[in-house]
Amino acid sequence: MIQKRKVTKIFALTITLGILVTLIISAPAHAYILRLDVNQKTVNKGDIVSFDASIQVEPLDRANITSIQLKLMGPLDIICSFKPNGEIIEGCNGITIERVSNCSVYGGYSGYDGYGKVYVDSGYGYSGYGSYGYGNCGYGYEEDNSEMNYKITYNTSVYFAGKYKTSLVVFSGNNPINSMNGDEINVLFDCGPKGCIPDKYCSIRAKNGDASVDETEFGEKNKINFYLPQKGARPGEGYITGQKGRTTFSYKFIVGNILEKDVNHTAISVFGKYKVGIGPEKEEKSVLVLDKVNGRLDVLGEEIQVEYMDVNFKNGGC
Repeated sequence: MIQKRKVTKIFALTITLGILVTLIISAPAHAYILRLDVNQKTVNKGDIVSFDASIQVEPLDRANITSIQLKLMGPLDIICSFKPNGEIIEGCNGITIERVSNCSVYGGYSGYDGYGKVYVDSGYGYSGYGSYGYGNCGYGYEEDNSEMNYKITYNTSVYFAGKYKTSLVVFSGNNPINSMNGDEINVLFDCGPKGCIPDKYCSIRAKNGDASVDETEFGEKNKINFYLPQKGARPGEGYITGQKGRTTFSYKFIVGNILEKDVNHTAISVFGKYKVGIGPEKEEKSVLVLDKVNGRLDVLGEEIQVEYMDVNFKNGGC
C-alpha cells in the first residue's frame, strides 16, 4: 500500500511539473503575437517592397521589448534591427521603418454619416471626423496600446537579386521573445534574352586582392578557382585560399545560381565551408561578383570578403 501511494504521488508530481513547464514555454508566444505581411512576393530588382508588421502585446509587457529585427535571409542575409518606436539601430541600408498609430474609438460609438464618411460620437455631445488631434489620434479616439504597428519598405536595388525568406523577431535584451516567418520574396533580375542560366561552360581563376576573414586582414596572397557547368549539369565547385605569415585560410564551396548578369557584371551565389589555420570548419555563403569591364572579382560573404582580385583566366559564358 505504501509503495502504491509513492507511485501515485510521483505520477501526480510529474503531471504537475509537465503542466508548469508547458505554461512557461508557451507564455511568450501568447504574450507577443506577431504578424508580417508583404504586398508582393515576386518583384523585379529596383522595385520597392512594402511590409505591414504588427506586434500584439499586453501594455504592461511592452517595456520588455528592447528591439525588433526584420530578417531577409537570401544570397546574403539582411538583418535590420530597430527600436520599438521605429528608430533604426543597424543593418537597415535601403530599408525604412515607420511606426503607425493604431487608434480606436472611446466614449461612444462610430458609424457612417450617409455620405461614405466615418463619424464619431465622442460621448461628450460632439460628432465629427476625428480631425482635432490628440497626439496621432483624432478627437474621440485613443491609442490602442495592445498593438504596435509598422510600415516597412525595402528597396530591392540596394541588394542582390534572389530569393529571400522573411521573418520578424522580437527581442528583450539579447534574448529573442518570439518570432514569426513571413512570405518568401523572389527578386528577379533581367539577364537578357538567354536568361541567367549559362548556356556554356564557364571557368574563372583570379589572384591577389585584399582579403579579410573573421575580421582578420589577410593581405594580397590569395587565389580563387571555380567553374559553372552548362545548363542541366551538376552544380559547379570552387575554392579560395589565402595566407598571412604562417596562417592560412581555405574556403571550399558549391556554386549556386547566377543572380545577376549583364554586359558589365555577373553575380553568382556560392555556399560551403571555410577554415582558418587549424581551427574548425565554419559554414559560409557568399556572392562572387565578376567585373567584366575591369577584369576584377570580388568575394562578398558573411565572414569572408576579398576585394579587387585580378582575373587572370576567364573562359566561357560567365
